[in-house]
Amino acid sequence: MTHDTSRRSTMELVSDAINDATTLVGSEAKLLKAEMSNKVDQAVMAIGLMVIAAVFFIGALFLLLQTGVAFLIQWGLSPAVAHILMAVVSAVIGGALFMAGKSALKPEKLTPTRSLDQINRDVAVAKQAVGSTPSPAPRPH
Repeated sequence: MTHDTSRRSTMELVSDAINDATTLVGSEAKLLKAEMSNKVDQAVMAIGLMVIAAVFFIGALFLLLQTGVAFLIQWGLSPAVAHILMAVVSAVIGGALFMAGKSALKPEKLTPTRSLDQINRDVAVAKQAVGSTPSPAPRPH
């Protein structure tokens, strides 16, 4: 945005700077909202994948556990020991899948880093601009 500064008072320049800063903050807020919406969509997608994975794993795991128990019993283990062993294997697999889904939901992966970085840069530029604004000349007494 270009301003004709040759005939403008300090108050007009400060007013323009405040208006520009307000416009910038509004734009950054829109960007932040869009990025947050994207991150929420990402979180919903991750949760949906975890739920769908759980449904499939329940069915497959049930069949695998039945087959595993049958094999273990055939190899000479008691039914109780065979069931416990298959339950432990199932818990390990389920835990690994859960941790993978949980990892996708970590706060650092959902933080709108691009918007926050841009806001920090804008704040730094605004502080620099305010710091370099010429102060009015002191009035003689």
